[in-house]
Amino acid sequence: MLDHPDTRLATAENEMAEAIDRALRRHRPDIVFTHSAHDHHQDHRAVHAATLRAARHHPAVLCYESPSVTPAFRPTVFVDIGAQLDAKVGSVAVHRDQRTKPYLDERRVRAVAAFRGGQARVDHAEGFEAVRVPAPLFEDGDR
Repeated sequence: MLDHPDTRLATAENEMAEAIDRALRRHRPDIVFTHSAHDHHQDHRAVHAATLRAARHHPAVLCYESPSVTPAFRPTVFVDIGAQLDAKVGSVAVHRDQRTKPYLDERRVRAVAAFRGGQARVDHAEGFEAVRVPAPLFEDGDR
């Protein structure tokens, strides 16, 4: 959070965009992941806006699903996470600040993965909203 106060990141959008821009130039990621604009949490929306500013020239930007997304979250890109689901559940379990939250209960994490998997026609998936996705990211050209 770059030492900005929790729930007030919108007041630091310029500083966040600059920090994200520096990180993008330093790490040169193939894909930039950020929160969705369709999120109830004000900090998530602020990070989304700052990331889009910083990644304005990046060819691949995907928005992920957090527990606080609104019903307007509509994923169009799905990734099969069947082989990684247990690792994801384990990672959530050790997240000190969030592990006691009911929305991160193992059953719910697995249920969301199963639901998104049903949409993707696999057992377990994560869904993303695409801001920009170049065709080479898809193996068979389907979106």
